[in-house]
Amino acid sequence: MADFAVYLMLDGASLLAHKKPGVKGAEWKLFQTDPRTGGVQALVKFSAGAAEPAHHHTYGHWIYVQEGAKTVENLTRGKRFVLSHGMYLYTPSPDVHRVTYLSRCTFLFVSDGPFDIFWDSEQKGVIVSEGLA
Repeated sequence: MADFAVYLMLDGASLLAHKKPGVKGAEWKLFQTDPRTGGVQALVKFSAGAAEPAHHHTYGHWIYVQEGAKTVENLTRGKRFVLSHGMYLYTPSPDVHRVTYLSRCTFLFVSDGPFDIFWDSEQKGVIVSEGLA
């Protein structure tokens, strides 16, 4: 499997490059970081067919789908959600979940605290909220 670089974007500038097999690039446009909690609010886009392997976060997060469709599998709770335009979902911490993008998907992402991601197959953390403020 090819080794893709995942780039989290902030106003068109590369914020972080992280190698993870099988993950296509994501575009992030940060709206704001809550000065009290460190939570982020961002617009996120993924291409059709992209997938995020099993992972979890230190803090829970909301998503609101603006366009497209995605499947979120909450492996901790044994639940599967198919989300499309106008739908939202809260994933509490530390629930392990994976995501498949059924079509090009744009969604609002709001975290309860600083954003991080831990790939459960590797147990390596990537802190990406630093420098977002």
